[in-house]
Amino acid sequence: MIQFPTTAATSACWMSISCPFPFYLALTVVVLTLRSSCVAAFCFPSRLSVRTSKSYIRSRQNSVVMSISPHIKGICFDMDGTLTNSDDLHFETYRDTLLKFAPEYNDGRPLERAFYDQKLSGSANEIIVPMLLPHWPQDRMEELWLAKEALYRERSANISPLPGVIRLLDWCTENKIGYVLVTNAPRVECLHTLHSLKLKDRFHDSKIIIGQEMARPKPFPDAYNEGLRRLGLAAKECIAFEDSFSGLASAVAAGIPTVAVLTSRSEAEMIDRGAFMSVKDFDEPSLWALLEAKN
Repeated sequence: MIQFPTTAATSACWMSISCPFPFYLALTVVVLTLRSSCVAAFCFPSRLSVRTSKSYIRSRQNSVVMSISPHIKGICFDMDGTLTNSDDLHFETYRDTLLKFAPEYNDGRPLERAFYDQKLSGSANEIIVPMLLPHWPQDRMEELWLAKEALYRERSANISPLPGVIRLLDWCTENKIGYVLVTNAPRVECLHTLHSLKLKDRFHDSKIIIGQEMARPKPFPDAYNEGLRRLGLAAKECIAFEDSFSGLASAVAAGIPTVAVLTSRSEAEMIDRGAFMSVKDFDEPSLWALLEAKN
């Protein structure tokens, strides 16, 4: 409801008006609305547009890079959507599993991609399934997510690493940079994915942190805190790579400067949520400029 000024001066002004009241009422509404809109636009600009302008991104990147230790000593990798572009496959297997095992979900309509991207991607099954089917008993929830993971393994035999992954892992080995894998995937699925990517020999068990095996999975910082513990490093001595909102929240909460991998999210969304820079893959010159500067 619009509240009109009630000062003595404005009351006198209204009383002195001889033209029809409805005209001036409409005019006043227009003036007050325009004035409020202008003030709001000036004082409260869109947070996203301000925080994701090119100048803001450069400023934030420079600030975070300065806060990183002079030498990067460790790297924390997410897996799905980061080492490999598997987000489409996870969405499709969840969509198809729900249609088969939970036809009552969404009144029989398929899982929507926009909802999956915003609310589910990167989260653990123990978070996803209760969100989708909150009235199901625990045993049915577990049956559904196990069926989803089995379908994922069936369909993911031919996945491949993102460009530059092998190059970066070789660089870590050559420069004695420690690295760990921090994922919300169940251990069986994680090992399957690493085998499909031909990376199992790069990530021994001591280098794998499973969110499900922590007290709290991503988006909580527990898994990344465990990664730092295993590396024996402080957060500012490391960088993390993440592609999802959930994973980014986890890494940022652990205090690790995080690079967004843009396999499924926009640069604007990820910078707005705490990433300090973004890459499309691990061959990007901006990433290697950072690594060489901090080597």
